[in-house]
Amino acid sequence: MTKRKLYRIIYSNAFHKELSSIVNYILYALHNRNAARRLYKSVIGSIESRSTGFPDAYEIFKSDRLTKEYYRIYVNNYVVYYSLKEEVMVVEHIFYSKQNVLELLS
Repeated sequence: MTKRKLYRIIYSNAFHKELSSIVNYILYALHNRNAARRLYKSVIGSIESRSTGFPDAYEIFKSDRLTKEYYRIYVNNYVVYYSLKEEVMVVEHIFYSKQNVLELLS
């Protein structure tokens, strides 16, 4: 049986800005404090849950246009992109699922 590892999580500045922008839009433009709070908790909870399991057991998102390999976490209408470096999970981005991700990640 494969042993579970606990990955340390590092959140990039880009991820913090993107998540803040999404939450602020829901909070201030849509005037929905509860939805903003729920989304924030879901995103962070999904990341933490993935870090305690097997974050490397999921499909790698690859493209010839990208310089690194990303893994994905789907949370509602958003996708979190992370990379792995040894036992560190680097949370890099969060985008709306309908956006052109290759353009944003390139």
